[in-house]
Amino acid sequence: MALIKKDQKYKWNFDNIGGCSRVRIASGQDIAHLDELDVKMWTVLSCPVKGLEIEEKSLKYMDRDADGKIRVNDVISVAKWMTGALKNPDFLLEGKDSVLLSEINEENEVGLKLGKAAKQILFNLGKEGERISLADTADIAVLLFPPVEPAQKSIYGMHRFDYDNLCLYCLFGYAQHSRKALHKDLGL
Repeated sequence: MALIKKDQKYKWNFDNIGGCSRVRIASGQDIAHLDELDVKMWTVLSCPVKGLEIEEKSLKYMDRDADGKIRVNDVISVAKWMTGALKNPDFLLEGKDSVLLSEINEENEVGLKLGKAAKQILFNLGKEGERISLADTADIAVLLFPPVEPAQKSIYGMHRFDYDNLCLYCLFGYAQHSRKALHKDLGL
């Protein structure tokens, strides 16, 4: 029985860990192609959002249906969203807590929204520059209710509470948000 499909387009690299073959995620392209990996090759098919070493808040945003579990489709969805939002998906493996605005791929809808959100957040914070950090996106209150005059509330004419303005919040450790999880977190 073959574990790898012959018609598979992407070339995966494997490691043997404890007698078990596991896919090696070594590049942004590996992350971008997760949807092509046969489900039989996934080591774990689901995990809870609570009780793991990864921050629970991050996992909650990955849990698209807010059922308390991360499944393969959740991971694939997040992978597609993140790799599509960046010009160079290898950035995801660098472990940085900030990104240059020029690294955001504004040639697609996700990246365009993310770029606008990043600029809006920096504007709301009164910061100038070409880099946005996790710290810049950490305070939801500032994102939703920036400390500026109402006439200056938006450089793009967006409402203060706009889900697209929270995309940056997702990129750094919160990956992909679901509206249910966001509402629950905000107590709405």
